Amino acid sequence: MMRLIVFILTCYIVSEFGGVGQKMKKSFYASACIQGIHGGAIKLTDDAFYFVCQKITIPNDYKMLKIPYENIELISYHMFALIFPIVKIKVKTGKKYKFVIFNKRKFQRCINELNDSDLR
Repeated sequence: MMRLIVFILTCYIVSEFGGVGQKMKKSFYASACIQGIHGGAIKLTDDAFYFVCQKITIPNDYKMLKIPYENIELISYHMFALIFPIVKIKVKTGKKYKFVIFNKRKFQRCINELNDSDLR
């Protein structure tokens, strides 16, 4: 029952955040890799990469994370234990974020379409 409530809450939050006038491009179920694995959702809009997670144990800067595309320096893709696709995002300030995204190819295609420069 608790999983169903978390799933519904995550779907609602993904549909609501991003601002007025934002066109939702794509959403992905994802997990942030910080102090463990924390499930949430990624939303790619016209202007930014968003990650939302409502877990109590995750740091506040990850709960409603927004990274404008112009602030992204590098996106790299790795596999962990031959099962988990890890996406690493490095921003121009030097901060790095790690996420598990199972639909890596679709994510890569969508973020490259939304961003002017080809991030790889």
